[in-house]
This record gives sequence, structure tokens and C-alpha cells, in this order.
Amino acid sequence: MSLYKRILFSVLFILTALYSVVFSIQYYSVRGYLSEQQINTVNNTANSLALVIPIQYEKNSNVGIETAIFAAFDSGYYKKISFQAFKDKRVFQREIETSLTQVPKWFETYLGFQPIEEKFVISSGWLQIGELTIISNTGMAMQQLWYSTMNLSLWFLAAFLTTALVINRVLKFILKPLAHLTVYAEFLGENKFDATVIEPRVSELSTLSRAMQKMAEKLKHEYENQQQEAYELRKRVLQDKVSGLGNREYLYAQIESYLQENTSCSIFMIACDSINEIYQKYGFGARDKMVYQISRELSHQVDAIEQVVLARISNTEFIFFLPQMALSDAEDLVKKCHSSIIKQFVPYHKLSDINVYSGSVVTDGVGSVKQLLSMVDNAVQSAKNSECGFSVQHQNNDALGKMDWLYIIRKAISLKNYKFRVMPAIANDDKTVLHQEFLLSIGVDGKSYQAGEFVHFIEQQKLCAEFDKSVIEYLLDNNSCENNVAVNIMAGTFYDDSLCQWLDVNLQYNKNKFINVFFEIPESAFVYYEEQVSKFVCLLERYGLNWGVDNFGRHFKSLDAVISYKPSYVKLDYFYGSMLSDSSAGIELVKGVIKSAKNFDIDVIATRVENHQQRVKFLELGVDGYQGYVTGVSHVVTEYIG
Repeated sequence: MSLYKRILFSVLFILTALYSVVFSIQYYSVRGYLSEQQINTVNNTANSLALVIPIQYEKNSNVGIETAIFAAFDSGYYKKISFQAFKDKRVFQREIETSLTQVPKWFETYLGFQPIEEKFVISSGWLQIGELTIISNTGMAMQQLWYSTMNLSLWFLAAFLTTALVINRVLKFILKPLAHLTVYAEFLGENKFDATVIEPRVSELSTLSRAMQKMAEKLKHEYENQQQEAYELRKRVLQDKVSGLGNREYLYAQIESYLQENTSCSIFMIACDSINEIYQKYGFGARDKMVYQISRELSHQVDAIEQVVLARISNTEFIFFLPQMALSDAEDLVKKCHSSIIKQFVPYHKLSDINVYSGSVVTDGVGSVKQLLSMVDNAVQSAKNSECGFSVQHQNNDALGKMDWLYIIRKAISLKNYKFRVMPAIANDDKTVLHQEFLLSIGVDGKSYQAGEFVHFIEQQKLCAEFDKSVIEYLLDNNSCENNVAVNIMAGTFYDDSLCQWLDVNLQYNKNKFINVFFEIPESAFVYYEEQVSKFVCLLERYGLNWGVDNFGRHFKSLDAVISYKPSYVKLDYFYGSMLSDSSAGIELVKGVIKSAKNFDIDVIATRVENHQQRVKFLELGVDGYQGYVTGVSHVVTEYIG
């Protein structure tokens, strides 16, 4: 119960008690007055009859006695008047039944009063001639008491309500500064440290307000420092200082995690041997500038590609790794990169020659990082022996071309040839299932393809939104969302607003179908499509739907962008699992990334947890849940159709 309600109810209780006491005093005062009035009336009538009856008795006039009694009775104040003569036992009596048509029975029984009954001995001189009995009629007095009580109640009720309204307004006015502080405290609880509060004029609340603002500034500074520390730690552990790209450790961790689920991929290496000559002829600063320019140019060339990993693995070698792509696309990409990098060296006229060599490998099957790097190194050696300076190789004759993939994807969408496996996300109590994540594959012409094999081609053809809508429709139509389920949205889906518009229309007509759906947005979408993601998140929050972020911590400068949207949860990028077995710096990095989210009350879920040791380490570092091979993959929930 709020402080306002406590004070209001307390004041109203005291007010009710006071009004009740005053009402009781007033009621009993009226009741006593009416009762005393009846007694006086009975006594006066008895005195009058005591004078008349003896005279008529001495005259032996029974008619006179009856006339006197009837005359007194007709006043209406009495229920019964009787006179019993002692001599002949004759009784002169007049009596009526009391009828109170306008007074409730309960009032008469519990709040009314009893009739006044008095007996008098009538004497004539020294001789007692009879007994006079008078019982008052309470009807008129009861009606007066009832009307008086009703009027009193109405006045007291009106006074009570008026007083209560005044007290309510006064309390709201007095507690208004406290209400402002309460709202401010709620903002602080949501880590909205930039919120402001009106300075209260009440001295006690003013002191509290200043203390809260000071605390907010300290917390904001502390959280910013922690995020900056996490960012700096990531740079130190995983980032090349000169280029700003990932280093060799970052590349190895990303490729190892990828190869756990997929063996088909594409890898590109660009060897810029002229960097060493720039260092010799132009100096250290020129070399670092060239390295940075190359890294920016490569980042620009692959900027629109999802799931790309870009790294500098030596002084002169740059690598970017991504899911399998068509051979023709690989050739186009390596040509563009090779040409753009050569242009970076043109201004350096002292160079004897521009030595840049680019190699690419598209493979359907690779067993290890070492094998993959050996393959791309051979491609670079082939490029050095060719006139064009670049080489594209493929390690499997069954590699599909762009048109093949387009046919497969189009057919899968039209027939909804989808199959899902379920990967549960388990809470840190090892019992509660937070949600079930659907892992998608498609089947066409008797063959199945994992998501890692075709996602890149869907992005290239800008079919992401169409594909995601088709998958969501299929899950809803097959009642696969009766429990909490996580549906992955591709980053390329946010290229436009089509998914957002489609979802808005469906939510207007049938929101309940989506109530158990957790939409997972990849972190890269916040980097490349922030405006569209912002609209999508606003739509989900407007309808009260759950959403989270996948691959959290993959990009070096994305933590702040993701956290500012306050998702329900984030899933750590899978390569952080490999950091747990590295040096203490790696563990500190994982801890810092987890803490950066938990500081803002965002749940953190570890992904691709492979064994019990990893699970224990992640739990020690503060994750709220985990998923991976240690939790197991359940049965296939939807077979291929079509």
C-alpha cells in the first residue's frame, strides 16, 4: 500500500471515528429528549385524570369517567389508558395497536425506545377508589426520532464526503514532491540516469532529492566506466591495435565456433607485402596509416555481409571469413577487394612495385581452423604466381552456384519445406526452461541444408524479410508456439520495413498467437540497420511482446547500442565459450561483457555451452541461463513437407 493511501485511510479512519462520536451524542440527545417528553406527557395526563375521575366517581357517573379517559386518549399520545375501580372491579379502558408505517422495523427494534408505562392510585379524599394505568404511544416519537436520525445522517455524510475530498486534495498537494521523487526513483531503477526531478521545497525531501541525484551520477559514472573497461579489455584481448580489426585469437575463436555446426564456408586472405616496403621508405607512421586504410577499405567492402569475421593475423596479412557463398560471388568479391586495396598504395611513388595478393577458398567441407588457413594460404601462393594477383579456389566439385541456391530457397519458401530442432535455454537453477530456440533447416529435392549454408545467399538476394515471414507463419499455423519459443530474425530482414508492417497488421487482429514468441534480433542488425530495428523494437514493446538479442558482444562497438534498447535478454556470442579456457584476461573479458548487460537488469544467456565445466564457469561469471550441447537437442518438431 502506498504512503498516500496509508495516510488517507488513517485520516479517514480518525475522521470517521470523530463523526461517529458526534453522531452518537447527537442521536442519544434527541432520543433522550423525546423519551423525557413522553414521561412528562404521561405524568401531566395522570395528574389531570386524578382530578377528574374522583369527582365523577363521587357522582357515580361511569359515563363521566369514560368520557374523561376517552378525551385524554384521543390526543394520540397513548397506547393504553385504563382505570380499574377497587369497589366493583369495573375497568374503564381505551387501547390501540401501535402502527409505524414509515419507520423500519430494524430501527424500531434496535434504535428506538420502549413505551412509558406508569400506574397511579386514584384517591377521593382519604379513600383509594382505583388504579389508573397509562402506557405511552411511541409511534409519533419514533417517527420524530427516525426523521431526525435520517436528516442527521445525511448532513453528516455530506460533511464527511466534503471533508474527505478536501483531505484528498490536500494530501495530493502535500505529497506531490514525493510522487515526483518516486517516479525519479523508478527511472533510476530502470537505469535511466539522465532523468531529471523537480527540486522539492520541503527541506526533508529536498535533502533526499539531492542525495538521489548524487547517487544517480555516481552509478551512471560507474556503469560507464565498467562498459568502457569491458570495451578496452575486448580491444586488448581480441583487437589488433593498429588496424582496429580482430586479431588472430579472435579469428580462431570465431571460426572454431562456426565449424562446430557447419563445414561449408568461404575465406579470403589479402597479403599486402608492400606494407614492409612502406615502412622501410616512409617510416613507422606511414606503415600504420596504410594498415588502418586497408582495414577501413576491407570493412567497407564487406559491410553489408552478415556473419562476416574480419581480422589482421600478421603485419601484412588480412583475412575475412564468412558462410559459404557462390563461386561467382566469391570471384566478384575478391576482385573488388584486390582492386580497392591496390588503389591505397598508388600515392606512395617510392615503391618499386605494388605487391598485393588476394586468395579465396569456397569449401563444402573443412575439419579444422588449421586446415582452412592452410587452404587459403595455398590460394594466396597461387595468386602470387598468377598475372592478375588473385585466385579463387573451391574444394568440392559439388559446390552450388548462385542460381542453384536461388532455386532451392525459392522452392523452400513456396512449399514451406522447413524442419526445426529445439534447443532449450535453461535457467541457472538447471530446472526452469526459459524458452525453446528453433534451429532451422530446409529440404528440397530430398536434400537438407542447414541455416549456415543458405543464410548468406538469402541476404544477397534480399529475401530475408520474405523468408522470415514465411517461417513465422509456418510456426504459428502448426501450433508450434504454444510454449515459449525463440524465433531468430535475420539482420538483412531490417533492410526495409516489410516485416514490421506485416507483423503490425497480424498483431492488430490476433495478438494472442504471438504471446509466447520471443523474437531474437542479431546484434549486427543494431550496427547496420539501427533505424529499422528501432521501429521493430517499438512495435514489439507496444504490443507487450518479448524480444532478445543474439550474438551479443560480437562487434567491438555494439554493446552500448544494444543495451540502450533494454532487451529482455541477450545471448552471448558463441565465441566467448572459447575464451573461458584462455588466460585470465579472457575470463575477465567474458565477465565484463556479462556485467555490462546485467548492470541494466538484462538477463544474459550463454550459448553453445559444450560441457559441464563451461556451464559451471559461465554460472560463476553471473549468467542467468545457458543453452548448448550440454542441454541437449530435442526431437525434430516439424518434418519436411511438400
